[in-house]
Amino acid sequence: MLEQERWRTYYQMMLGVFPADSIYWRHPAGSFYSAYRGTIFAWDQFFDAIVQMYMGLPSEYTRTALEIILSHQKKNGHSPRSVRGDGTVYHKHWDHSQPFLCQSALLLSHRVGGAKWLEKDISFYDKLKKYLDYWLDHEDRRGAGLSVWQYTGATGMDNLHERAGRFGEDESFCEGADLNSYLVRECRAMALLAEMIGRTEDVAGYRERAEKRVAAIRKWLWNEEDGMFYDYHAREERPIKVKCVSAFAPLWARAADSEQAERLVREHLLNPEEFYRPYRIPALAASEPGYVTGYLPGETGCSWRAFVWAPTNYYVFQGLRNYGYDEEARDLAENSEDLLHFNQFCEYYSSEHGTGTGRKPFTGWTGLFMFMRRELELGVDPTILEPINQAGEKMRQHLENSM
Repeated sequence: MLEQERWRTYYQMMLGVFPADSIYWRHPAGSFYSAYRGTIFAWDQFFDAIVQMYMGLPSEYTRTALEIILSHQKKNGHSPRSVRGDGTVYHKHWDHSQPFLCQSALLLSHRVGGAKWLEKDISFYDKLKKYLDYWLDHEDRRGAGLSVWQYTGATGMDNLHERAGRFGEDESFCEGADLNSYLVRECRAMALLAEMIGRTEDVAGYRERAEKRVAAIRKWLWNEEDGMFYDYHAREERPIKVKCVSAFAPLWARAADSEQAERLVREHLLNPEEFYRPYRIPALAASEPGYVTGYLPGETGCSWRAFVWAPTNYYVFQGLRNYGYDEEARDLAENSEDLLHFNQFCEYYSSEHGTGTGRKPFTGWTGLFMFMRRELELGVDPTILEPINQAGEKMRQHLENSM
């Protein structure tokens, strides 16, 4: 755990380096935030937006990024997962935007004190609906109430081909435990946005779809024998028995029942042979054949194997809090903060040695490691899906007093 003086030093570094290294401009949309040289990725934007909020950066960065993604939406609702700073869509990223746009819009509403910005731009709301309905309807290939990742790169976990197929190959068979948990949260966020702007006809519908997806997650993705949420192979109609950090996403979505949560935490998260490594939480369980520091033949992209990443640590942290595992959440928060001792802000870290790799310094979601323990102490969670969430305001006040 970082001592207070070193924490202050790192926070000052974030304030000084991150904005200068990560703000881009696209005409006529405006300024936006990107840790990937001006490229906007959907799930990065959500977690990055939390860091930006705590750093006091303008909320317009989040709105601009969302507008840029949705400006490329097709008539059927398909929206790109990533858009370059020059406005072009990377040709390999034809897959649909990761399901974080509604959550990002709700987070933005929390920051600006309501959804009046959305009332003034109903076309933005309608685009959000079309994007979400594409996930819920078009990507439910089996008709079981669960949607599929197109391939492993679409998950954001670039080289975990055991889950969803090789990077860049349209496989469309993996009903991801993470994907469908994200979609539960997206439906609940969309219902809140609809309620906030008076679109009452949409509120009950999205709430119902969220609960139906929770039921589908418990029916199809839970494995009672192993006490684990697995992805499901939609074509072969079988579980994909790969123990991956995505198994804990249902905790974040409150999609697990209390007994399922207990088994996930006790049998897997706290298991040294699986996820409770010296530095945690690795993308893959240490018991998996693919748990390697690096790549297997033919892989590309960033490595999601024996490595720790901030977004997954963060949503597991919040998931633990959802079910009352505060001590386990504190342990994870302090262990995550310890990673900054080694290489400060890196894109990802070895789960065995704590050494950082990828982009350095990384000015995106890794900054979340600075705030997890403080969120626990303050009792705030910016990812809670409520009409009003003052996590940002409370954290900013706390940081001002701490500096």
